[in-house]
Amino acid sequence: MSPSSASGSKSSREITSVPSAGFLEGLPEESISHGFANIHIHEQMRERQQNLYQNKTENQFLIYSNVPYEVIQQLDEDRIVKGSRISYDLQTKALVIKIVASEAHEMANRLFELLLYDKLGQMGLPNSLEPRGSARRIFGDFVKEPDSSWGPASLLGSPLVLSAVLEVGLSESARRMEADSRRWIEAKDSSVRLAIAMDIDQRSPKISIEVWERVSQSPPRKTRAYRATAAKVLQVDISRLNGTTTANANLILSFRNLLLRPADPANPLEHDIDITPQDLESLAEDIWKAQGFIP
Repeated sequence: MSPSSASGSKSSREITSVPSAGFLEGLPEESISHGFANIHIHEQMRERQQNLYQNKTENQFLIYSNVPYEVIQQLDEDRIVKGSRISYDLQTKALVIKIVASEAHEMANRLFELLLYDKLGQMGLPNSLEPRGSARRIFGDFVKEPDSSWGPASLLGSPLVLSAVLEVGLSESARRMEADSRRWIEAKDSSVRLAIAMDIDQRSPKISIEVWERVSQSPPRKTRAYRATAAKVLQVDISRLNGTTTANANLILSFRNLLLRPADPANPLEHDIDITPQDLESLAEDIWKAQGFIP
């Protein structure tokens, strides 16, 4: 690809807008930006993956400056570290590689997707949403691979549209998760309406899930263009204390933003996706078993 190319208690959905972020915002303070040297990238990816597996670091990120776009395509052809995720800025040529070296990370992706499709199946819409995986997307200068992504089922011959993404982080900073969520929605020409950010604590049984949505703002004077702005509408925290797992709210996902159409008022089964605290507690416990917090 080229650069051109509701049951239970619910938490309030208060909109919290945040200013746009720099490309490297929220990365761990100990992260070092390496000058580009193609010969070292694979070696550094291997080393970081080993250190993550051996719990010598919690930092998943490698940062490189002045990286030609062609190098990104070369990494596709020879991806040494399975499951790594790439973010790239076409304007500054900055490259961020997130190393995925955790069973919990991949489990979170799969379990969340299964839960999402279970809810759609209950509405009689099991085939309404297509999984788009971690395929790379280019919106304006923003190039990124999500952990998971989805879009409404397309008619034959129609272009594929991405409506929602999932980002999973292991003890990532709140600023980084927010920055990624905003970029997915606010990037030029982005079709993403819904960004879900799941932060999994590596040191204790805690998971935080944020939901970000697109908010259309009125255009400035002297222009007809609308600017998409991301807003955090929901946060759910899941934790375990004294053998009891608790999620503090339902996780509500907008039907309209996910499927890019309103729910059919004539069909009572169609409504916002309501993932209950019990659903979330079960998901969290499976992740914590993979982390060793639950036997």
